[in-house]
Amino acid sequence: MSTFYQNLLQSVIADGARSTKWEVEINIDSSIFVEYQNIPIMAKTSSFPGLEHSTTDIKFKGRSIPVKSQIKYTQTWDCTFYLTENHKLKKAFHDWIINQDIHNYSGSDVSEINNNYYTDIVIKQLNFDLDEERSAYKLYNCFPINISNSEINYESLGEVLEFTVTFAYSYFEQVSIDESLNAVEQFKKDVKDKLQSAADSIISGAQEVGSNITSERTDSADTKQTAQTVDDMNSTYVSLSNTLTGV
Repeated sequence: MSTFYQNLLQSVIADGARSTKWEVEINIDSSIFVEYQNIPIMAKTSSFPGLEHSTTDIKFKGRSIPVKSQIKYTQTWDCTFYLTENHKLKKAFHDWIINQDIHNYSGSDVSEINNNYYTDIVIKQLNFDLDEERSAYKLYNCFPINISNSEINYESLGEVLEFTVTFAYSYFEQVSIDESLNAVEQFKKDVKDKLQSAADSIISGAQEVGSNITSERTDSADTKQTAQTVDDMNSTYVSLSNTLTGV
């Protein structure tokens, strides 16, 4: 009986969503943090966002009846990062907040502030092998609103400092990676591989025939026709290769 339930759980849950198999992508302005591509590595802890459906209590004949009201986004999201010795990432978030203040802006085009003010953040759930995205949450119109202190003392030997950034956002969308899409991609890859293999066989045969014709070339009409056929096969191969490249 236990084997039955184990197999059932394995078929439904499989590897399950692991709390350590995730990645965050923050499209931070490269002008304030050049090494923005390192952010997924520096992120330590975070969370997937949630929703709240508020209710309104209606009083009816001595009873309080809850009815649906509106959906509320938490509209704040936290992420904790490791702190490097040069504090570059923390300084980047400091600069981001400071640049949000219009009074600190020295230019004339206010639209430039908005372009660097908001960004999108994507939190991804990865599979067990860390080579596929299984689900993703995209947070829109994000910007930092708080950067935590990093406490230092002489007792914490061997510990890497951390800091937490709180972001505000407007709303989020959850995107599930459909396994059928992966199947389609695999099918396209299989077809492409088979076509490529067939094309390689064609050109190999054509080159062999062309080599024989070159070594025994005569002025007969049959030989010229065969040579033309080889040229046509070569042209077909080039066209097929170009098509495969775009698949």
